[in-house]
Amino acid sequence: MRSLGRGALGAWAFAVACVLIAVMAGQEATLREAAREAAAHQLDELANLAGLREAGAGALAVELDSDRDAPKWAREAFAEAVAASHDFARRSPAVGVVVLEVVGSERAFAVAGALWRQGWALRTPAPTRARVELGLLAAVLLVCVATARRFPVATVWALALGLQAAAWLAPWPDPPGRPTGWEVIAGGPWARSLRDFAAAGGPVQAATLAGLAAGTGLLAWFDHRRSLRTGRALPRRRVLILLGQVVAGALALEAAVRLGLWAWLCAGWGLLALAALAAPLLAARVRGGHPPATTP
Repeated sequence: MRSLGRGALGAWAFAVACVLIAVMAGQEATLREAAREAAAHQLDELANLAGLREAGAGALAVELDSDRDAPKWAREAFAEAVAASHDFARRSPAVGVVVLEVVGSERAFAVAGALWRQGWALRTPAPTRARVELGLLAAVLLVCVATARRFPVATVWALALGLQAAAWLAPWPDPPGRPTGWEVIAGGPWARSLRDFAAAGGPVQAATLAGLAAGTGLLAWFDHRRSLRTGRALPRRRVLILLGQVVAGALALEAAVRLGLWAWLCAGWGLLALAALAAPLLAARVRGGHPPATTP
């Protein structure tokens, strides 16, 4: 066995230390960011239900009502979400009350919203769920850096299957309880973002996006056929492997976002972890060989 070099050991020690700091110090900031995103989505749904965007009358003056027993990170997140909203504003005299509630734990929670105005109440059809699994994400990132260059295909597929299994099988507190399969898919960050983006632009924008996707696929297919005729096409096995890696990467990224990766990055601590993980890769470049790992 060839042991790790001193420089490689130092790079790995630095990366692991920074990742651990990003996990422990960034927990509350990541929770606040995840709760803010969930509350912002609930406010968007309330604005659509109340017809505020159709009226074009500007932000509705409201008061914010949240559970005083809610964690500090949740209360701060709700205040930030209302302050950043274009549809609601906390000012006097208020003509309505926005109610934001959080249930669950620090690893898995749901945010529900309601609007009380002039004797009637609106509630969103379903709460917005969020998970924050920083320990799992940190471990996955470290394993990927250690194995990605040596076993790229196996690493991507193991990452995709492992993260998807964790996102689907991880326990949920009661309340809010475990979501159904459709709720997991429809409530995922990508599906939610695409749905909100299409709804904001109306059917014309949705049709345009679908046309662009179809046109891109056709162009890729025609380019592949032309390459076959000129003899410059990639072997079919290579094409299938590349397509499989793209699919696996998309599945891994979707699951990682559902486990809190985007909130971790937006809070800043995830960026620190990613930057630190570049140290072993740079050390491998300097050595001119493989990334730091024991080899037979």
